[in-house]
Amino acid sequence: SLMEGKSDIFAECKAKFIPTFQTSCVFWMPAQTINFWLVPASLRVLYVGCCSFLWINILCWLKRNEFEPTS
Repeated sequence: SLMEGKSDIFAECKAKFIPTFQTSCVFWMPAQTINFWLVPASLRVLYVGCCSFLWINILCWLKRNEFEPTS
């Protein structure tokens, strides 16, 4: 539903926290490694801005995945 109850929100957070955290590590660790090894200092802000845009879209995709309460 459009308006989720609090128990649904907490259950969803509990179910999605670990996968979201893992996805974050898989995304940001290489992104920041590339940032500091390969991206010139003058372009780092632009690079991280582009990565952030991509990350926000990944978060939206993770949020929209079907959530099946286990209880």
